[in-house]
Amino acid sequence: MAGKQRAVLVSLNISVWDARTKDAALGHELAQAKNADDACVRVWKSLLPGCETLGKLVSLRSQARRFHYENTFAWQHRGVGMLPVKNITPYTTREQEFRERFYALLPTLKEEYESIQDMVRTKLGGAYKATDYPPSNSVIERCRFDVVISPMPESGIALPEELGEEERRAIERAARESLETAELEARKDLRKRLYDVVSDMEDKLGKPKDLRLASIKHLESMLALLGRLNMDEDEEFERLRKDAEARLAAAVGSSSGKPKSGRTKRAGRPATPAGAAKSPVINEGEQPDRSCDRIHAAA
Repeated sequence: MAGKQRAVLVSLNISVWDARTKDAALGHELAQAKNADDACVRVWKSLLPGCETLGKLVSLRSQARRFHYENTFAWQHRGVGMLPVKNITPYTTREQEFRERFYALLPTLKEEYESIQDMVRTKLGGAYKATDYPPSNSVIERCRFDVVISPMPESGIALPEELGEEERRAIERAARESLETAELEARKDLRKRLYDVVSDMEDKLGKPKDLRLASIKHLESMLALLGRLNMDEDEEFERLRKDAEARLAAAVGSSSGKPKSGRTKRAGRPATPAGAAKSPVINEGEQPDRSCDRIHAAA
């Protein structure tokens, strides 16, 4: 990516105390009872059964990670993504919202952790061990939510001066090839995402009676996201994406005609009488849409 930088690297690091521990003594007892080898039996205890706040934190972590993977392309390291510059503001805004909600739950987690010890002791019975439970402050310290953005390695690598010329060239070549591979995979991923969205759209538009407002909003959101992920400013890709947006808009009508909730049907099309066979969503004389075929051909 020479010249203007089109992407950055973003690392999403979220940790939550998992409230689980391995109990070797219980494992040994179970192995003895079942006449099994200790090495083949493991017992893991859930230390905070029914803790609602912990469940909310785990859910937020899953949502934030899913958003991260939807809005970035894979990089060499797990948890690190290639984030197109056009998508930085939407990405950081949304992840900041997740982060604020995450940290707002920690005081409640501390209170709940301290208040449910008696209930936990009752549920675990003889399996309860006070030593399994760290101090509440320690539990809170294990919960972290960090987003780190760094530049793409485009301007070369700072290598020690004592390296030989051949070794230096080999390292620089490997770094360049790694970057080129990541960019190639990102382009392939972008095309696949568009294909998947258009396939989903064609399936939903082919069943107008099952089409819901939430599905329409999701398709619109995904098509808009793909525009921000087009870091190469690929004109052919953008044309295909806009074609899909136009087809979706034509199918559901203007915003004033969209349903407020529940199901919708295509504007201007009479309802199918009860018991009658459903007709395909194609006007008379109109050829079936071949959006997916065009995307495959352009890939």
